Amino acid sequence: MTRLLERFRAIWIVAALVVLSMGATIAGLRHTSATFDEIAPIAVGAYGLKTGDWSNMTRFPPVMQYLYGVPGYLSRPNYPAEFGNDHYLYARNLLWQSGNDAEALIFRARLVSALFAGGLIILTFAFAGSYFDEKTALLAAALVAFLPDVLAHGGIAYNDLPLATTFLGALWAIDRSVRNPSIVNGLVAGLLASLALGIKHSAFALGPIAIVLIV
Repeated sequence: MTRLLERFRAIWIVAALVVLSMGATIAGLRHTSATFDEIAPIAVGAYGLKTGDWSNMTRFPPVMQYLYGVPGYLSRPNYPAEFGNDHYLYARNLLWQSGNDAEALIFRARLVSALFAGGLIILTFAFAGSYFDEKTALLAAALVAFLPDVLAHGGIAYNDLPLATTFLGALWAIDRSVRNPSIVNGLVAGLLASLALGIKHSAFALGPIAIVLIV
């Protein structure tokens, strides 16, 4: 019974950390100007969802362009007549030169990144808790929750924070599949590694790490 109560308390503490961290991130992102990098995934994703044409999705892996495009697409913005050959020029046209509320479109897309930030805190707690005691896991989650990089990148519609979340998940799954080989563990590791690669090319670092773990 005591163990159950301690577990319940830990879950509530993690939930509070997520709320506080995401609350700080969301409060901050409402007052942060658009960055050069984040406008392209938002615009290209919305364009692809509207037209079904993903041939312009060439600069980045596709996953975050799909996800960041959803809020923009659901907002039913006015789209420029032609896409052209420049992702950033099209993004500027869609956000600021087509009669759309750019701040609202960017804010909604940034909420996707904030959700990944919350997921990273939960994942950190679960990961640390699988190897260490509960207090250590809570400390790890708290450090991640209030890490300046997480608070900042959680408020930008780009692929750095989503990569950090999926990379940790893939790394944990690979470690589990090495220590306890099974079809299920192997499938989970493969799916999470594929997801990380679909977010950012630097996830290829999982390959050398997997080799080290196997050795």
